[in-house]
Amino acid sequence: MFGTVIPVAIVILGIGGYAKMRKNRGEMTPERLKIFNAAISGALKDPASLDKLASAFSGEGLHEQAKILRQRATLKRLPAAVKQARSDVWRRAIASKNKAGILKVAAAYDREGCTSAAMRLREIASGLPDAIPEPEEPIIESPTSTASDTVSPEDAESVTVIEESGETAV
Repeated sequence: MFGTVIPVAIVILGIGGYAKMRKNRGEMTPERLKIFNAAISGALKDPASLDKLASAFSGEGLHEQAKILRQRATLKRLPAAVKQARSDVWRRAIASKNKAGILKVAAAYDREGCTSAAMRLREIASGLPDAIPEPEEPIIESPTSTASDTVSPEDAESVTVIEESGETAV
């Protein structure tokens, strides 16, 4: 009787252990989320460590997080000149008032794994108007003109010529 009970118990415990192990597969548990956020925040500076963690996440079925970790490792391997160029683009983007341009830069940063930089750019863009208003044509005024004597830039040359000849323009 014990000859069959022991193997059956081992099989049942094995299946139970496997099911429990597979239970969290592909699920972002609080522990995994904490590890992932720490790695993305810069706790792991070494690209090899990021690659190992990406492999572990991929093995657990968390392929999207593994992809982001691999992208972050690739960013860490970039040459200094490329990092400097990316930094210059970042500075120009956050100083820009062009919402569409900022959103394009944010999308590019997202594709490359710079999720926090992309999120910051989107925050900046959210405070900007959808379209930049077209600048009005500047009005050129002669030193002796009044508000009714304003001239558009196209007519400025003809007014200057008339004033130089001594004639008065109406």
